[in-house]
Amino acid sequence: TFAEQKVPLPDHIVQGTFPKGFKFGVSTSSYQVEGGWLEGGKGMSTWDALSHIPGTIANGDTGDVANDMYHLYPQDIELMQKMNVKNYRFSIAWNRILPRGVGDVSKEGLAYYNDLINKLLEHGVEPHVTIYHSETPLALTMYPYNPNPFLDHENFPTWFSNFANVLFENFGDRVKTWFTFNEPLCSSIYGPVGDVDPYNVAHGAILAHAATVNLYRTQYQAKQGGKIGIVLNTAHFYPNDPSNPDDVKAAQRGYDYWYGFFLDPLVKGYYPQSMVETAGSRMPTFTDEQVALVKGSLDFVAINYYFPYVTTPGTFSSNDAPSYYKDMNTTTGFGTWPLSQTGWGIYGPGLRDLLIYTKDNYGNIPTYITENGLAWQEDNVTVAINDVQRQQYLHDHIQAVGDAVAAGCDVRGYFVWSFQDNLEWASGYQMHFGLTWIDRPSMKRVVKNSFRYYSSIMEYFFGKH
Repeated sequence: TFAEQKVPLPDHIVQGTFPKGFKFGVSTSSYQVEGGWLEGGKGMSTWDALSHIPGTIANGDTGDVANDMYHLYPQDIELMQKMNVKNYRFSIAWNRILPRGVGDVSKEGLAYYNDLINKLLEHGVEPHVTIYHSETPLALTMYPYNPNPFLDHENFPTWFSNFANVLFENFGDRVKTWFTFNEPLCSSIYGPVGDVDPYNVAHGAILAHAATVNLYRTQYQAKQGGKIGIVLNTAHFYPNDPSNPDDVKAAQRGYDYWYGFFLDPLVKGYYPQSMVETAGSRMPTFTDEQVALVKGSLDFVAINYYFPYVTTPGTFSSNDAPSYYKDMNTTTGFGTWPLSQTGWGIYGPGLRDLLIYTKDNYGNIPTYITENGLAWQEDNVTVAINDVQRQQYLHDHIQAVGDAVAAGCDVRGYFVWSFQDNLEWASGYQMHFGLTWIDRPSMKRVVKNSFRYYSSIMEYFFGKH
């Protein structure tokens, strides 16, 4: 059942381009893999509720059981060790630690993540923790609270940093890499409606991030010696015609509205000019006190990259309803690139160009790739195992990161999405990003050839270092 491995190691791996200490790893998130939704004193999250509303998730799937990692994590960690995985990025469910989002801490929740972290370290795997990955405690979204707590700029930063404080206090002796939010852009534009709320949700995330980084830096960083940053998702935006000024401006607007939306405030202390000019008074502002907290509140930026765009000006008219998308006003496509199961264009050099853009525009800030991977149509285990296209995807994108390192970019790590096939949010379990196939309902783990390929890359790299 195993296809002969046809994809060679990336040249940059063999040539030694990647620096010693570079973190090759794999990623997951709590709701997508854990299950155990009514166990261990866990409170409900927004996704626990959403998944039980008919029609929300494809095929009626839910995360009630997911990959049952809540129970099966010991064998999953043994598999990581066997496959040369030395870095694992996962998220901690806010509602498993604080069942109501605020108030009492769950001893069972702490015990679960303590054991997970300890077992990782016992098996030579370094934990990298995402504090928020799309799950909000359901209790914080119900009366008397705002249905979207991110909009409560007064209280949300306190609630979030208090949750983070529990994590720093209990796990910071062993966890040395922290990510505050995963993909706050998605929290801002998928769900929030109109032409005001998306900006205010993002603003709430930025304020909560800054409060949390300030807490870590003032109370924990010196004694624990870790680093803290944020995970942003972005495409690379190519102008359709580099000699056409309108296409060039459209590509820059794409970058501003996806990436600069967060990275400009966090590095420079203000939102991109193109957003401020277009959104005007709908764009929230920072007080001087907030600017002091927000600006420079990163030890690194982490990036989730899956595809680039070919960009032209948008076609919105003055009659169209106001929205974030109308403000951005770009038309994006994938040109002639092949498409993944998600319908995204596959083009490795886009990752190189994104990293070079980051270096050139943000002072060569230390950078991680925290998600990169391929969804492919895999209707049975035989097709899944023989995933040559995912091997090629990994080859091309790791090579692209090597190109960026060779060009002087300060890239510190690369994590594949995902360690396992999992609940891909509204797409359910039909969307396969994993290096490991999950047989449902037996929950048997089956290693795909892409995992063998990635394992050989890590074995070669860690063997040299």
